[in-house]
This record gives sequence, C-alpha cells and structure tokens, in this order.
Amino acid sequence: MKIINIFFFSFVLLLTGCGGSGDKVSLSKLEISTNTQLLDYQETTQLSVLAINSDDSLESLISGVTFSSTNNDILSISNTGLITAISEGEASVTASYQGKESSISIDVTYSIINSEIRIDPEPDNMIEGTNYQSNLWVIKTDGLSYLINEDVLWLSSDETLAEISSEGLLALLNSGDVYIEATFGDINIQRLVSIQAKEISEIAIELSPAQVALGYQSNAIVTVIYNNGSSENLTTSATLSSGDSSVATINEDGVVSSLAVGVTVLNAEFSGFTSSVNFEVTDAVITQLLFNIVQNSMPVGMTPLYVVKQQFSDGSLIDITLEHQIYTLSSEDLNFASIDNYVITTVSPGSVNLTVTAGNLQTSTLLTISEAVVTDIALSTNTLSLALGLSGEVSTTATLSSGSQISIDPVYSSSDETVLIVNQTGLITASGIGQAIVTAQYNNIQDTITIDVNPAALASLNVSFEILTLPIGRKTQASATGNFTDGTSSNITQDVSWSSSTPNLLSVSNTVKGEVTAIIGSSIDVSSPVTVLITASLNGIENNAGLDVVSAVVDALSVDAGSSLASLGNQLQLTATATYSNLEDIDVSNDAIWLSSDETVATVSSNGLLSTIAEGVISVSATFDGYVQSFEVTVGPATLDSVTISTTSLSIYKGRVKQLNAIGTMSDGSEITVTKLGFWSVDNSNLATVSNDSGSEGVFTAIEDGNVNITFTPHEQSLPPTGIFQSIKPISEMTNEFSKSVSSSMSVINGVVQNGSKISLTITNNTGETVSLLKFKVDDANGEKVSTSDASLLSDGSLTSGESVGLTYTVNYLGATKPITLTYEVEDPVTNETFNVSSTIN
Repeated sequence: MKIINIFFFSFVLLLTGCGGSGDKVSLSKLEISTNTQLLDYQETTQLSVLAINSDDSLESLISGVTFSSTNNDILSISNTGLITAISEGEASVTASYQGKESSISIDVTYSIINSEIRIDPEPDNMIEGTNYQSNLWVIKTDGLSYLINEDVLWLSSDETLAEISSEGLLALLNSGDVYIEATFGDINIQRLVSIQAKEISEIAIELSPAQVALGYQSNAIVTVIYNNGSSENLTTSATLSSGDSSVATINEDGVVSSLAVGVTVLNAEFSGFTSSVNFEVTDAVITQLLFNIVQNSMPVGMTPLYVVKQQFSDGSLIDITLEHQIYTLSSEDLNFASIDNYVITTVSPGSVNLTVTAGNLQTSTLLTISEAVVTDIALSTNTLSLALGLSGEVSTTATLSSGSQISIDPVYSSSDETVLIVNQTGLITASGIGQAIVTAQYNNIQDTITIDVNPAALASLNVSFEILTLPIGRKTQASATGNFTDGTSSNITQDVSWSSSTPNLLSVSNTVKGEVTAIIGSSIDVSSPVTVLITASLNGIENNAGLDVVSAVVDALSVDAGSSLASLGNQLQLTATATYSNLEDIDVSNDAIWLSSDETVATVSSNGLLSTIAEGVISVSATFDGYVQSFEVTVGPATLDSVTISTTSLSIYKGRVKQLNAIGTMSDGSEITVTKLGFWSVDNSNLATVSNDSGSEGVFTAIEDGNVNITFTPHEQSLPPTGIFQSIKPISEMTNEFSKSVSSSMSVINGVVQNGSKISLTITNNTGETVSLLKFKVDDANGEKVSTSDASLLSDGSLTSGESVGLTYTVNYLGATKPITLTYEVEDPVTNETFNVSSTIN
C-alpha cells in the first residue's frame, strides 16, 4: 500500500493598511483553500481560512472557526480544519466564522496499486472446448479488490487458440499457451492460459429403439464424451460388434438387424474405451394381411376357395385361413356374395369386393360372379365290396353350381364284366373274385367307383382286453376278432387300425398292435376311474370297448437308512420309499408299518426312527399297501461323540505343573478318559507347555505369567478339537492371597510410640502353595527398627497353605515414630522369587 504523508505549514500573514480616517473595520467574507482537492485513502490535508475585511485587509484565521462536512462517511474535518479521507466519493467542507461561511468540494479517489485477471470459475485444468468468464480486478490503496466490469478492452494473443469477447467471455478453441490481455485506462495486464487438449472420458452406445420385433432394425449411436463436457457422434468411427450374432448383427453405420428372438449385448470400442447396451429382439409382429381368392371368377352358387395369410416383420408368412378367431371376412354386398361361417357363396351374377380384417389391418379383393353351371356328378352305391354272387345298386346325381341337385341318367360301364356286371338302371352283380371300376358319363363329366368282389366280406368285429382296469404307467393288450359274411371268425389284431378316444390318457399302439398304455404325466384327473374307448377299424368296419384308467398303484417298496451300522445309544432314521406304476418315488415312512425283529436290541417308531438298546443284529421291516421290505441293521458298541478338557482350576502360579485330562462322552451317555488319545498344544509355548510324551500326556507346565489357550485334538478325525483358557499368575500376586491381622497396645506422645508398646502382625497363607519365610522386620518413619531371620521364630522357615504365623514388636526405650510398617519377606521355593507381606500403622 502506498502511504503518502503531506505536511502543511501554516503561516500567519499580517497585512496592515495605511491611512484612513479610522472607520470601524468589519468582516466582509471568508475564503477557504487547501493545497489539494483530491485525496487518497486515509490521506489528510489542512484547510486554510482567510478573512477579508471591509477595508480589504486580509487576516488568516486560526481559532474561532467552525468546520463541518456534508458527508462524514466520505470526509471528516477536525476543529482545527484538518480534513481526513474516509471513503471514496465527493463531499464539501464548510468553514463558518462570525456569521460568514465558505465551502470547498473535495474528491476522495483511491489509487490503484495492483491488478489481476481472474477466471470464473477458476478451474484445475483448462481444456479446449470450454468457456470461462474473465474478469479484471484491481486492488486499491484500501487493500480491497474491486471488479472492473465496464470499459475493459480484452485481447487474445492467438485467436486460433482462444477467443475473448468484449465482455470477457473466454472461449478455449485449441490446446497451447496463449495470453489474454486486459486494458483499462492506464492498466494493461496479461495472464498466461495453458490450454490442455481435450481427452475422451468415456463413450456411450445408445439404441433407438432398444427393443424391436424380429425382422425390424434399430439404429445405434456411439457418443464420445470428452473431459470438457462436450460430446461427439462417432458411430461410423467406432468398432461395433454383437455379443450374439445369431440374435442380431450391427454394421459399421450402427444399423442393427434382428435375426432371432432373444437378447444380445451390442458393444462399441473407440480409442481403447468401450460401452455396451442390451438389445432385445421380441417375437416378429404382423405387418400386413394377404388375401387371395383361388379363382376370382366363379358361377353362382359356388364357394370360392381363398387363402388368408399374415406377413410378419421378419418376412415370414403364416396361413391363418382356418384360424377364424384371428380375422373377420365381410362382403361389400350380400346380394352378390354371402359369407356364412367364413364360407363365401356366390349369390347372383356381378362383381363384389370381399374384405379381410384382423385388428387394425385390412385388405380386399374383387370377386366376379357368373351364371350357375353343372359342376359335378356323383356316382354312389350301397356297397363298395360284394361277396361273390351278391348284387348292389349304383345311382348318379348332378350338382349345379347354385347348390341344387338333379337326378340324371348317365351311361354306365364296367371295367371288367368278368368281375362285375352293371346295367343302365344301375344294378351291379358280382360275377367273379377281383376288382372292377364302374363309370358314369354325363356331358363330358364322369365319376367312377371301385367295387371289390371278395370271397367273403368282413361283417363285424369285436374288441376285448386282458384286464378291464389299468393303473397309470401300466400296459395291457387289446385284441380284435373279425366276423365274416361266411360266418367264420378270426383274430385280426395285427390287421386292424387302433385308436383311443383319449390318447393323452390312454394310448394304443399301431406298432406293437393293440398294446395299450396308461400315460404317465397326463393332466386328466384319474382319482375316480376314467373310461376310455379303444377302437379297432378295418375296411370301414369298426368297434370299440371301454377300459377304465385308475390312479397309479405301488409297484415296489424299498427301505434305506444311509448306513446299516448304528452305535449303541444313537438313533438311525430309516426311510421307506414306495415306487408307483407311474415311476414316482414317494416317501411313505410315516404311513408304513414298522417292525423290529428283536426289540431287546433296537426299537423302531411309527415313522421309522430306530433307537438302539443293546449290541446285536436285527432286521427292520416296513409294510405298505401289501408290500413288505426289510433292512438289516447292526448295532455296534457305543462310539465317542464329544471331548472336553477337565482341570482343577483355570489359573495357576508360574513354575507350577498340573495334570490336564481329556474326557470323552460316548454315544450311550457314558464318559471315558481319553487324555492319551489325542494331541495337546498351547498357543504360546513361551508361557507354557503341555506334554505329549508317553506316560505324561496332558501334564501342563507354567513357564511365565500370562494367558494361554490349551487345545486337545482327538486322534478321531470326526471329532473337532476342544480347548480351555488358562491364566498363569505371577509370583508377586501371592502377596494378595495372604490374609493379615494386626493388633496393638500403644502409648503415643507427640507422635512417638512409647517404650513398652506392642504391635503384632499375624499372616495366613491362602495361596494354595507352600512358601518360605525368610525374614521379619519392622520399619518406622526413621528407618529399620528391628529384623530377624531366625527360622525358629518364622514357622521353621516354611509356611504351608492355610498355616499362619504371627510376631510381636515391642518398642524399646528409644521409642518409634509413625508410620510403622511390619513386613514378612517371603520366598517361592519353586521359582526362588521373593515378595513382601506387609501392614502399616499410621
């Protein structure tokens, strides 16, 4: 910040007028001035006041003048006329003296001390293709920044890299370094802008649409998205592929062609970036109807044949002529052509449009109708087969296209009169064994009929079965017996054609003639018997018989338990499975009747659960629906089910040894010791060990204080390891296991225990261990008073668990000063570590 110090020196100018008559001089006006009317931030200037008297004399006023400012937020003025700039703006100051006043205007304008170009928002990286707002900011002498948003001239050093508008909008066009320049008055600054080349952030493949019917196409668009937020369609530059080209393919222009119903993944790759999208092809849809009348010009009374087809999006065609539920057929004029149940009938001569409609699709065709004509003659007979020597009749009827019929007398002839003779009245006579053709001729239209002459004709036939009731899944044999015109009968099972009235329930084979099968998996309910007719036919003669189909029945029974061995004390679940004639296996364990051959060895419940009682071998039988099946079970000795670790306590002192035991629970509930039948381990061998040596298995040795986990892993691999937690206590904790009893008889004067006073400390060993007593001593505030290591006084130097020892301290003539502490020094004979058991009297 620039600081300007201006020092003003005031001079008093005394002007004395000469001459005059001694008239009274008065104040005419005031004039005020300052050496500057332009101030900067916190700058000051001194206001000078000059009095002009009536005799034109001048007087510089120093005191008695009143000063004021029109805006104290812009200018302040002291009572001595010192003006101070407060904020930018313009204000006037006024001086008043003896009723006269004078004013002067002061402009406060802050100087610019620095400037910078800022880009909003300020990015981490400036990438080609992005736009930013550039602003000119100046820092004035008040230390604040000001935005200059008018009258700024903006320039770019290279407009191929960046352009900047008169409002400062910066457009980054290409990568490189460019300077932007801002000019405002005397300010001219530049800023280096480093423009990074745009890079691909990702690519995206989109479909329009993403689902089409088979035969239709879709369009894929691959969009490359750059890190500057822009995007570009580069479909033709990307590598396009289909995950399943049997469903759809995609070409280099992004055109997706559907080939089969299904879903495939369409993939796009460009410059190492990939994107995928699912494309679904649904069933082909109908695009149009095709309606074609086989013969578009027909006489009256005819029923023209026609074909209606649906054309699908995949180009396929489906004939729906007989699918009347799909479309409607209508006539433009029923007076020319009528439609009944989708049959077209020509009514009268003329032309008419016929229309097929299916949904929103419709198509029409023109039918031309002419006068009715004879269309056919029909030769009929009362029999097509004659036994030798028998007679029959033939007759002929002519049919007009209008549908009316008339009787005619055609010319009859026989192809072989040695076999069949026909006269012109239509009488036919069998004259020899063989075959002859009878022909009727009328107006170039003829009809024929073939007559067989056989030695004997089949008059009737009968159908029979091996059984009359057939469960689902089973088979039986049907037989056909033929009855002939000569009175004879024979088995014609292999000659007839077999059929079933309900083939999806009961089938009859024409390969293995007459083999009848009750179908497995039929949807027909046979919980009640269902009668199905089996028909045999031959040469136009047929007969049938009914066979009842019933539910599947049991064909076999099996018993299983997964294992034929059971340990004493354990249970074994047996399962009875019934196999039905429909090949279905059903668990009937809860429905079967279970029996044990020896209930002193094992019993079996109503649902097949076997409970062992004693060792031995038994046979368990299950009875269901007349079937009996047995299963042999061997009950063996009890087996080891689980193992736990037994110990006297969960804590032990350092250096101690104790026996751990592994206890096994048998399947019959009994327990055995299995300490030697596994492997012992600890998780920290620095703290403790467990022996696996022969003869000392499970011996635990505490080495250092701490916590360890002990694990016993049985040799029996089917059993999991088991473990316990063991705490090893330091010897120093033994001091906490001693109980202490203090008694005293003291005389105290001025804090000094007097001669003859007695203090006793009795301790009891509750550690569970035998310890050594090394020493007894007494200390007062000044030091040790007395001590002894005499074993005879210290329980012979050894103190077993539960044993107590007590000693009394008698104060001598020197007295003792509190606090007084009585201490037994104790040693652990195992580790030779020592500790103190003390009590203090305050």
